[in-house]
Amino acid sequence: MHISHTSPAWLLTKRLNPDYYAPRHIEDDNTLMTIGAVQLKSVGKLFVGPFGSELPTSVFAEEGVPLFRVGNVGEMEVDENNLARISSALHDKLGASEVVPGDILIVKASLPSQKFARKIS
Repeated sequence: MHISHTSPAWLLTKRLNPDYYAPRHIEDDNTLMTIGAVQLKSVGKLFVGPFGSELPTSVFAEEGVPLFRVGNVGEMEVDENNLARISSALHDKLGASEVVPGDILIVKASLPSQKFARKIS
């Protein structure tokens, strides 16, 4: 547990949980700002999903378009082992989620230590 005072300028109405404002996180944010880091949303468009029950395993195919899942995106690498595949028709319906060279994949699993980002080249 911690006690900290957070400037109103830092408060986000969608993030009122105290752990988000832990001193170590505020310090990390300050460090990132001093080296010129920017928020991803300021330099590109973020797309989400599909995930969970929106894409059940019943749609997976033996052959087809590779589908990146959380387990396939590691720390600065893509694990191409055990890639799921979906049909071309389903891939066409999910066009907004297509990954192309230059994209950055960000996945979040249930544990904070399992956050990874990967630029596709």
